[in-house]
Amino acid sequence: MDNFLFNPQEGTTILEPEGKGKGYWIGASSIFFDKDFEKFYLYVRIRNPRPKKGKVLPSDTHRGYKCQILESINGTDFKVIWEMGKKEIDVKSIEGASMIKIQDKYNLFFSYESNAIIPRWQIKKIVARDPSNFDSKKIQKIKWNLPRFHRLSIKDPIVSVFNDKIHLYIDYFRFWKKPWGSSGLLTSQDGISFKWNGDVFVNLKDCKWASYMIRLTSIFEFNDQYFGFFDGTDQESGLCEEKSGVLTGSSPKNLKIQSLEEPTYHSDFGKGSCRYLFGLKYENELWVYYEFTEKNGEHVLKLIKLRNF
Repeated sequence: MDNFLFNPQEGTTILEPEGKGKGYWIGASSIFFDKDFEKFYLYVRIRNPRPKKGKVLPSDTHRGYKCQILESINGTDFKVIWEMGKKEIDVKSIEGASMIKIQDKYNLFFSYESNAIIPRWQIKKIVARDPSNFDSKKIQKIKWNLPRFHRLSIKDPIVSVFNDKIHLYIDYFRFWKKPWGSSGLLTSQDGISFKWNGDVFVNLKDCKWASYMIRLTSIFEFNDQYFGFFDGTDQESGLCEEKSGVLTGSSPKNLKIQSLEEPTYHSDFGKGSCRYLFGLKYENELWVYYEFTEKNGEHVLKLIKLRNF
């Protein structure tokens, strides 16, 4: 576990939001390394503050008003190759996403806040032969047997391949027991039809600082063992300003929270948010991309490279 410990302040800032101060964020990120072309593809969501008056609308530039995919050959210096605004798809806010390659096609699983009351947050996907060619007019529904009540509010998908099977993790809102927000798993052989596997955290009740909401933000495998990061908060006011912890697993389905007493990662600024930690194994290192609160309250995207992996 010591290999995962780091001071988030020491990471390198690789992307900044469009403004300084509270409400300006860039993050909710995920990264995919394409071994075929030796390129990194980074997804980010760009957010601006809420309006001082009135509601958030699909036509404005408030909240998560656009997302981008950026390309890099070194994982540090990126250029934008694709962008989608919330106005294009008529939604209130764009949220987290994750990308994977299936049979030479790139599949972007993304989430957003809809205009409907139910389901409020939704997950869809876009498929293309190149990440620069994702078409917002060709959004697809995902075929799954997700339980009825789990469909009411789902977001922030994480997609990975373990044991030749596609694993799709989703953050969903639960109405029947605490924590209200948790993460579940769906699996697929072809990336088209997914089967519900249930919740993934085996010791939820033991993590008091994440008693209101907890979500998986990344998962990876080392020597037949599984490790990852999660976000959490113990109260509703902590939503959007979560802190993070470490988890382990005997399988991709059964994940055990290790940061039980307090968050492992936080910022010393603002409300202390350090969230959406996404770990990527690269050569003999673990590269962790994360959203971090700076002095003036804005959220930047940082990267830290951990050795001994």
